[in-house]
Amino acid sequence: MTSCNAQSKKAEVNQKHRVVFQMNSNDPQSQKVLINNIENIKETWGANVTIEVVAYGPGIEFVMTEKSAVAEGIAIMIKNGVIFVACENTMAKKNITKEELIENVGTVPSGIVEVIIKQEQGWSYIKGGI
Repeated sequence: MTSCNAQSKKAEVNQKHRVVFQMNSNDPQSQKVLINNIENIKETWGANVTIEVVAYGPGIEFVMTEKSAVAEGIAIMIKNGVIFVACENTMAKKNITKEELIENVGTVPSGIVEVIIKQEQGWSYIKGGI
């Protein structure tokens, strides 16, 4: 009984996971919760997980150098392989330039479309925030 559970847990940890987070809130507490969630996932699965965070709408502030409540945390996570992207549609509507984004944050044409594509590819979806 125990060895079967141990084998199952070992297989689960060694499996490659893919998780996409949607961030569409500019609430500082939501930003902190999302960072904590990512830290917990990375702590559990380490290199066996790929994480992408898609920021759009009011959530674009999450990845902006001057507006993010967790800019330092995002910079550290990027160095640890977490992917952060901003919606170009939102950027255009709000007149935000790439220079206003935290260093190494990428962009996608449409944030919501990016989330849909990831889900269609089998990624686990989590709505960021509280």
